[in-house]
Amino acid sequence: MMKPKFDEFFSPDRLSLVIDGFAAQYPDYFKVHEIGYTHQNRPIYLLEITDLSTDSNKKPAFYIDAATHADEVTGSSVAVYTAWSLLDQAKNGVESIVNLLKRVTFHIVPILNPDGVEVALKCGYRWISNGRYAPEQSQPGPGFYQADVDGDGWIYEMRIPDPNGEYKISQCDNRLMVHRAPDEEGGQYYRILPEGFIRDWDGASIDIHKPVEINLNRGYPFSWTPPRLQLGASPYPVSEPENRAVVEWFSSHSNIAGAMSYHTNGGVILRPFSAHPDSAFPSGDMNLYKALGAMGTEETGYPLISTFEDFTPVGSLDVVRGGTLSDFTYEELGIPTFCTELWNVYREAGAEVGHYLTGPKSEETMLKVLQWVDENVPDGFRTWRSIKHPQLGQVDIGGWNRLLATRNPPGKLIEKEAEPHARFAIRLASTLPKVNVVAVKAECVSTGIYKVQAIVENNGYMATNLTRMGIDNEASLPVTAVLKSVSGDGVDMLDGAIRELGHLSGRADRRAMYHPHGDKWGTPRRSAVWVIKAEKGTGVSVEAGCPRAGYHEASITLE
Repeated sequence: MMKPKFDEFFSPDRLSLVIDGFAAQYPDYFKVHEIGYTHQNRPIYLLEITDLSTDSNKKPAFYIDAATHADEVTGSSVAVYTAWSLLDQAKNGVESIVNLLKRVTFHIVPILNPDGVEVALKCGYRWISNGRYAPEQSQPGPGFYQADVDGDGWIYEMRIPDPNGEYKISQCDNRLMVHRAPDEEGGQYYRILPEGFIRDWDGASIDIHKPVEINLNRGYPFSWTPPRLQLGASPYPVSEPENRAVVEWFSSHSNIAGAMSYHTNGGVILRPFSAHPDSAFPSGDMNLYKALGAMGTEETGYPLISTFEDFTPVGSLDVVRGGTLSDFTYEELGIPTFCTELWNVYREAGAEVGHYLTGPKSEETMLKVLQWVDENVPDGFRTWRSIKHPQLGQVDIGGWNRLLATRNPPGKLIEKEAEPHARFAIRLASTLPKVNVVAVKAECVSTGIYKVQAIVENNGYMATNLTRMGIDNEASLPVTAVLKSVSGDGVDMLDGAIRELGHLSGRADRRAMYHPHGDKWGTPRRSAVWVIKAEKGTGVSVEAGCPRAGYHEASITLE
């Protein structure tokens, strides 16, 4: 298999072909797991990438997922690109990657929501949900619902003449719709909706209700909020097979030590919290996030921002998030977790970005975006054409294709978007803690009696507990050192074989010069001592580590 093509998005079927190619081409570094099945019985694939000659359970793991939301398909390309980049560099002997895969495992879920992606790629529904509901079920009661009115296979926009409409045609470009002024009267005005019909229409009102949908990033078990309080929340925590697959994978892999989830769009790197201000951070964790996030800004140009303080629209408490992946992985498990909102068409077009979520955008901004889309996304904007709607009469169909124009980059720019984010993910994985047994020595204190000492050190950037949250929640297991006989029988552990060493700090704990009133410095190195009864010439070894920092073993022969 050659390099996968990154000029089109990954459907579930196309991903399956790429996985088969990876398995054939990179047998020393690649395994695939089916970690669950969707409502529509599609497999949820997890790619394991590591040096398979080593024990993947004895080294820390870095988790990546993408396509949590159906139409956010750019993330799948970034996830697959990251997998390919690791595999290709390892096979070609790139030393830094070869060494990284000896000590770290990557767990990559390129499409968490294959049911939803299948819908989004085929018809352009404004759709984030999974397969619990079909799109036509998302608005089951009376009122407006999305549908392909003109039968062209895509859902664009519908321009409805209405003297009370909020839009008018731009004087600068007659394709662009702009908001009328608050006091403006006497012109031709329109309402803008996605293509669709009105169920049980009374000939007058177009009722638009909140959709019935599943937002998989509102279905994790920590800080979950019910649907009546949060649009898109699952019926109950982990009710959805996709969420359940992720939670079960984390629960059975206590070595996961870092996480990244790819979404679109915004062009930002999000950090916790989802529902709390920064003042809720435990001591030291904010500094860790800032230091790690700075690498992402360096690689991608994206700013690091708070989900709650910077990404939630002002005054929109109804969209404060709960039950997100980072709620579960950071607030419950203490794992440093980022969510990258890939792609920002406004920035790409050289226009004013404004707030990442809210609108409307200015006419000047949208004119720049439209010009950029004209030049780069052939199907991103369709010239309006008049049709007779069976209920509304004469309407125009056209305008923006949200999936292609704003939600995701055009095919020719997918790889450009993916490459720096792959570098960032690999750099994040390189910061995970790394326990080493740096020395083992033995002293004969009496005939057949030896004192064995091991020096155990964390050589990683992060502490072995990862975060203060990990300690507070008792989620990070301490480092232990275990003395074992290499020669089989013949060693009597006079005071037991296991030593608990607590946690070992990393370089992240020592960001500034020591000062008695500054941050407390932890120790990166500890000693473990045993007294044993054994004969001269006996071999003993010490294995030290913890799930999130990996394990290392060193041996010595008694003299």
